Amino acid sequence: MDIGKRFCVLTGDRKFSSSLSGISAYAEKEGYDFLFSTCEMMVKDEYLRKFAPETFDYIVIDEVHRAGSKTYEKIIDYFRPEFLLGMTATPERTEDENKIYELFDHNVIYEIRLQDAMEQELLCPFHYYGITDLKGIDDRSYQLSDFHRLFTKERLDYIIEKSQFYGYSGDRLRGLIFVSRKEEGKELALLLEERGYHAAFLSGENDQKEREESIALLEEKDKEKPYLDFLITVDIFNEGVDIPEVNQILMLRPTISPIVFIQQPGRGLRRWEMKDFVGIIDFIGNYDNNYMIPQAFAPSGDKEEARMVVSSCYLPGISTIEFDEIARDKIFRSLSKARMNTFETFRSEYRHLKNKLGRIPSLVDFLDYSEFDPLRILQDKRWKSYPAFLSKMKEEGYEELSLDALDYLAVLGQILGKGLRKDEALFLSKRIQKEIFLPFVLPVSDEGQWTDKRKTTILNEFRNDYFQKKDPKQAIVSDWERLSIGFSPFLSQEWFKKAVVDLIEFSLKRNERHYGKGYRDTGFTLFERYTRDDVSVLFDLEKSHGATFNGYQHPKGTNLFPIFVNYVKAEDISEATKYEDHFVDPTLFSWTSRHGEKKTSANMRTLIHHHENGTKVYLFVQKSTKEKEERGLHYFLGEMDVLKSYEVREKGYDYVRF
Repeated sequence: MDIGKRFCVLTGDRKFSSSLSGISAYAEKEGYDFLFSTCEMMVKDEYLRKFAPETFDYIVIDEVHRAGSKTYEKIIDYFRPEFLLGMTATPERTEDENKIYELFDHNVIYEIRLQDAMEQELLCPFHYYGITDLKGIDDRSYQLSDFHRLFTKERLDYIIEKSQFYGYSGDRLRGLIFVSRKEEGKELALLLEERGYHAAFLSGENDQKEREESIALLEEKDKEKPYLDFLITVDIFNEGVDIPEVNQILMLRPTISPIVFIQQPGRGLRRWEMKDFVGIIDFIGNYDNNYMIPQAFAPSGDKEEARMVVSSCYLPGISTIEFDEIARDKIFRSLSKARMNTFETFRSEYRHLKNKLGRIPSLVDFLDYSEFDPLRILQDKRWKSYPAFLSKMKEEGYEELSLDALDYLAVLGQILGKGLRKDEALFLSKRIQKEIFLPFVLPVSDEGQWTDKRKTTILNEFRNDYFQKKDPKQAIVSDWERLSIGFSPFLSQEWFKKAVVDLIEFSLKRNERHYGKGYRDTGFTLFERYTRDDVSVLFDLEKSHGATFNGYQHPKGTNLFPIFVNYVKAEDISEATKYEDHFVDPTLFSWTSRHGEKKTSANMRTLIHHHENGTKVYLFVQKSTKEKEERGLHYFLGEMDVLKSYEVREKGYDYVRF
């Protein structure tokens, strides 16, 4: 604390104020440099009117997501500071989110998310354990008459056992328990007391004084004085409560949303000198919303990213995440059923970003200011382009585009949306330089270094005859130098021009983010996902071979041999195609050819002698075809060497196994 500055608090309780070291209670005739108070106190006229509107040079409002309430509004409208700063950990929670951003002219000075905070070690490290709850704990069928099942002796033993097993950091247990209902919290507090623990339950029915007294008992450092081992609550500690001493959190309720999921463990993430970590124990029952658990750690909304969190248990920094086998299976099942690409999801993400920026966001804005990937909009068959989605949103100020214009943008979205490589975006940007002024500096093009195959691929893409079932009438270019006579006139329309430029910038930036680390001399990035059409483009094939790869192919005139594997076979496929492909270990893969192949067939000879003939063999693995969102997406796992091969006959068919 700066000795040259004077601090005071305005609480209405002089005894409490005087107990704070180095801080005085507010006295009207004395001068202070800094005043601390609560909104509940400052809003009262008897205190508010003690100050002239221009009294404070600098006002900081915590929990500013509540600024839409009458209490906060009255204070903000009254004072005229030179600088007003609002802080909140949950801007998404407010009912009138746009109003909060408008209050600060949409000026977001700094924003940090959980992952970044963990990497920068701003939070106390945590160890999250997702464990299976006892059989029968299922919120979908819960009735008050079933209440006895929640806290049987068996389940109480189980809760206590897991609390003791996973432990805590510090001199004694200071636990926070979240439950679903008041009757649960009251009953659990009584049962824990019977087991020798000191426990109390708080809900919205408890006033502020009761809450503060219970928190003080949980924080108590002197074991000779009354204290609490567990504080049990329903919802009221989701935000705005600071208890750094909490060293264990038990979550005995289903996940309502990723935001709430983060908020509740967040009560224990404040650093405290007497704890090295906080233990978070999540009892996972048969809840439909289980998929929201990994979503909290993988907020992009991508199902596979969420699965990777559960499978790999990786988190930034030194925090850890761990699931037992049954809990992991429950989450995977929940993820499989979850609908992640609903219009409501897209609209919510869009509105949140629009509120933050105070304008209609661009595709690039999503990359810069959001964790949502707008590629999900571009790939959705309901819209196929961002302007078509804006049309659905009925945005004021947005200029509706014709169906023909939207069709052109849908074609461009397929070519540029993923940002597989920069070449296509650079090609288009150079062509339209002659038509319109681009509001960004054009990167240096590599056209002079492109091979003839690369040029042919790019030209065919923009002629819109590269992929199957595409209409050449929607061609973007007529030849290597000129835009098509159908596409070019639309560039005079402001919103069409904006959409084209946005797609180019988005493609270049997304390429840097997702595909910046090229694998050897290929255009691929290890462990990224690709469709067979994507593979055709990056192999610089004249036409897409997406529908003709049939598991593997040696495209004519190339030294390439891609192998596509569906790892988890569908149950309804024929016996002949239930290939026994599997990883023997992380670097060794067992693969089987199509039935009817012999070692003497052309494809097999090329594969077996790939070293001698200079053929590159690449492996692409799709997890399964079970889920629509993941169908056709193959992980690129790199180049393979054939170690050995032999012919087999199984199920009445001939195969070659490698």
